[in-house]
Amino acid sequence: MSEQNMWLTVCGIFLFFMQAGFLLLESGVTRHKNHVNVAAKNLADLILVTFFFWLIGYGLAFGATSNGLMGTDLFAPDISIGFPVSFLIFQSLFAATSVTIISGATAERLAFSKYLLIAAICGGIVYPIGAHWTWGSLIDPNNLGWLYKLGFRDFAGGAVVHVFGGATALALTLILGPRPNRFDGTHRHISGSSPAMATAGLMLLWLGWMGFNGGSNIYYDQTVPSIIMKTFLAGSVGGTVGFVASYFFLKHTNIQWVTVGVLSALVSITAGCIYFNTLESVIVSAMGASIGLVGKYYLEEWKVDDPVDAIPVHLFAGIFGLIAISFFGDKSLLNSGLTLPLQFLAQLGGSITYVVLGFVISGGIFFVINHFSPLRVSKEYEELGLDFSEHQITNQYHDMIEQLQSHSLVNEESPTKLQVEPLSDLAIIAEAYNHVVQRFKKEKALSDSYAERLRIQMNELRKVHDITQEKNKLSALNTMMQGIAHEVNTPLGNCVMCVDMLEQKLAMMGKGESDETSEMLKNNIQRVKDLIESCLEVSNVAATNESATFGSPVETIKTFMDFRHSDCTKQGISLTLDNNLPKGFETSYRANALVQVLSELVDNSIAHAFHDSDTVRSISISLYLRDDLYIQYQDTGKGISETHSKQVFSPFYSTARIKGHTGLGLNIAENLVSFSLEGKISHKGHSLFEIRIPIKEPEDLVA
Repeated sequence: MSEQNMWLTVCGIFLFFMQAGFLLLESGVTRHKNHVNVAAKNLADLILVTFFFWLIGYGLAFGATSNGLMGTDLFAPDISIGFPVSFLIFQSLFAATSVTIISGATAERLAFSKYLLIAAICGGIVYPIGAHWTWGSLIDPNNLGWLYKLGFRDFAGGAVVHVFGGATALALTLILGPRPNRFDGTHRHISGSSPAMATAGLMLLWLGWMGFNGGSNIYYDQTVPSIIMKTFLAGSVGGTVGFVASYFFLKHTNIQWVTVGVLSALVSITAGCIYFNTLESVIVSAMGASIGLVGKYYLEEWKVDDPVDAIPVHLFAGIFGLIAISFFGDKSLLNSGLTLPLQFLAQLGGSITYVVLGFVISGGIFFVINHFSPLRVSKEYEELGLDFSEHQITNQYHDMIEQLQSHSLVNEESPTKLQVEPLSDLAIIAEAYNHVVQRFKKEKALSDSYAERLRIQMNELRKVHDITQEKNKLSALNTMMQGIAHEVNTPLGNCVMCVDMLEQKLAMMGKGESDETSEMLKNNIQRVKDLIESCLEVSNVAATNESATFGSPVETIKTFMDFRHSDCTKQGISLTLDNNLPKGFETSYRANALVQVLSELVDNSIAHAFHDSDTVRSISISLYLRDDLYIQYQDTGKGISETHSKQVFSPFYSTARIKGHTGLGLNIAENLVSFSLEGKISHKGHSLFEIRIPIKEPEDLVA
């Protein structure tokens, strides 16, 4: 084996470790439910890109040139003795690296089948064409690509690999959109499955980068140790910038910032590691790391969701490293024959070219594909995680989530314990949850016991309440009967007295005295009759079985007013209605009870309000809607004094506003409002009464 093949083989092994580093890094910064999918994509792009690069890509990159645009032969080359096998392996791993960048930026959203298509297109066709523009002459010096002819220089893939991969990743990230809840008002950080795994991946990448840059020299000569040392130093400088920045801005060490610093520095040094001296390498590395960190910040501000920070690391730091060549690169090593301004334009133009190749051309291809067949998995797949939804791989987290979901779906009153492996990472969580379940069961049993005791006590209280109500009814009935006995006894005594007088003095009486005694007898008998009728009304109120109806109380009141109009007119009293209810208002109420209440109020006004009164005689009924239905009744007669107001609804208490009369009218009204209308009547002063009736829907009707 020649020295060249030996060196490229060693560097190829380093590059293979680099692929493993990408796998660990990207898997570590993504969530548990997706980290196997990310690893599978890294494995898949290595497999597919290696095959398609041998089949098509190698010829497009290094075959005989067609005007510096692409190679035209060496497709599916026969790997025989004399063929640069180590070079093919080395370059196929370069192609795989560019595609792996895409994998990280689109993690947790891109369908696995679509990623296979993307890997084949980018690794087998687009990347090789871009590689030809700068590296077409690596095998045949006469096979110059068009960018190399213009003086553009990229020693180890700052543009060919990193800018192209970063630009393609940016296009796909914008096509796919952010992960759910990533930017829901705030820049919500989504923690990865294993920062330790990601850190191990970073160290493998750092190791592999020395083969990445060192192998780009093709031959092992005196420049290789310097290239490797500057690459190693670049990672150190970038990590230092990450440490300092995280301490300064976050007040603690943020491993993700350190990772971005290391990788950005390595990318920025890649294009010009052979052209920079040691001090220049340190400066470029530090500036590249800073640009990567600033780019990370602004991508989040612009709501571009890049889980592994591939875009700021590879695209932003890569462009900076390419442009830095024009300012720091050794002109003798560049061998472009360009002045600094022209070299700057060449580097800037070349960088833009690879951005266009990745963002516009590759991105355009994938935009069209996405239009016909979406690249992103379904929302359900994302929620389940791509490990399970695309590979049917479960893990301890998925198993635990399934158990928790089954608990919530079944809606168990007594949830079961979680079952996990005793030595797994989730054992402590499951143990804590199981303690909560056990405590819940104990508390629920205690709560059920208290509830049963409360139920028993409530039943006892209901019985006591019912007995108390019966006693109250009997007490009220006893009081009323005493009043009736007292009230009936007086007119009956008068009647007896009149009869005795008639018997003793009938012969001696004149006609006038006889008529007066007869009139007194009739009046006392009428009072007894009225009292008995009032008692019957009270009995009817207590025994009423009228069913509630759903309708308009306004119509009931209007009908009542028409019925009582003649009675009021005979007494010179006007009867008016002020309706303030919404149009079409309806509620559940007992119409007959409402009519009887208003009748008692009107009778009270006619009997007592207007004696010896010269005021305009009127009765007004007003309706209002607040939380409940309010009916205000008022006449213009003499009002009830404040002294008598508190007892105005008591049975046999005087409701006369001038003379001391007794009766049951307002007591009947109060009972009707309380029991039949389930409301409340109150005296608001003077001659104003207010009735409050609860509003009820049809389903609230009570028979």
